[in-house]
This record gives sequence, C-alpha cells and structure tokens, in this order.
Amino acid sequence: MKQGIYFLLFIGLLLLARCTDEGPSALYPDAEVDQFMDQLIAGSYSNWELPEFGPDKIPALLEFADDSTSVSVFPRNGLSSFYQTKCSLGMLALWTVESIRVRDLASTPRGFGRFPSLNPALALRASYELELVFDNAAQLSASEAYRKWWLSALIMDNDFEILRKIDPLDGTPYRWH
Repeated sequence: MKQGIYFLLFIGLLLLARCTDEGPSALYPDAEVDQFMDQLIAGSYSNWELPEFGPDKIPALLEFADDSTSVSVFPRNGLSSFYQTKCSLGMLALWTVESIRVRDLASTPRGFGRFPSLNPALALRASYELELVFDNAAQLSASEAYRKWWLSALIMDNDFEILRKIDPLDGTPYRWH
C-alpha cells in the first residue's frame, strides 16, 4: 500500500512539473542562479559569456549582491583591454542583472554581446579620467540601488519594459566600466 502511495505522489510531481511552462526549473526558479554562483565560487565556470537569464532571475541574483567572496574565474568581455584578475561574487551578480536589464535596449553599446559593459567593475561617474572602484562600500551602494530599482517594479505593475529603461546606478556616484 505504501509503495502505491509513493508511486502516485511521484507521478503527481512529474505531472505538475510537466504542466508548467518551463518544466522542473519553474518549480525551483533559483536553481540556475545557484548553479552559476556555485560554479563561480568553485572556479569551474567554463563559459566566458554571461548566462542568458531573464528578468525572472533578478530576485535570485540580488540575493548574492552583497557577497564579497572573491572569484578569479568568471565571464570576461573580450573587448576590454583591462584584464581584471579578481571580482567579488556580488559584483558579478549585479553585472548579470545589468546584462538582463540592458539586453535589447537601443542605448546598449553594440558589440558587447551579453555583456552590459567592458568589465564587472564600477567607475566613478564624475571622474574625468577612468577611476575604477573595487571596494566593498561601492558594491554595497550599488546593491542597494539595484534593490530599490527592482522594488520599483511593484509600483509600475511589474512592467519590465519600462523598468529596464531606468538606470539603477543613476543618483549614485558610480557607473559600469
């Protein structure tokens, strides 16, 4: 009798997974983001492009935004002449969110592919010369700005096409490099 109940539960779960638009990943929306972050931490991420995540992954990515874990194997924009040897996990999460935000926008520089900028690094907006900022305070400021930006989606009835046109770093001293 117990085997029959377990079998029915198993079949029910399979049917539930098949009834969603995206299969099992819809039941566990953070699985892809968690896998990406785990691979970055382990140094085993082998794709030099950023993942092709959609707006539904932004909340999961923002969960990592404050993480200061340093990683040395991560996606890099081959167009950049600056070779960044390390990056924090949180900065990579924010850069990935920025990639989702600017994808297909007319204001996105052409030739960057999925990369939203040359590097997963912040620069001072008001500086006449390029002044990159790698400190934790800048990352925390950027993560707070991105969280406020994402929460504003509730005010706009979750209209991502409007939200994506708003620069989360506007009003901060930073911009993407």
